[in-house]
Amino acid sequence: MTEIRNKIEALWNKLKEERDELRVQTHLAKLEALEEWDKVEEKLEQIKAKAGHAVEGTEEAAEHALESARHLGEEVRELIGKLRSKV
Repeated sequence: MTEIRNKIEALWNKLKEERDELRVQTHLAKLEALEEWDKVEEKLEQIKAKAGHAVEGTEEAAEHALESARHLGEEVRELIGKLRSKV
């Protein structure tokens, strides 16, 4: 009977350890995802600013702003893709 009790206790302890490790990994993943989200928000604000410059500037400046906004849009898509792969 003692042997069975020891095996059950060992199993219980192993499961608790795995649970705790998963909890830490989940917390770290959440922090990483939040950092990525902040990058997305920052890039979106940059795109908004570029769009404003495109409307206000000369045609050459507007083309440059549009190209910058496209580039930032690609960066946002990549960041969103990374986030999706983590959830």
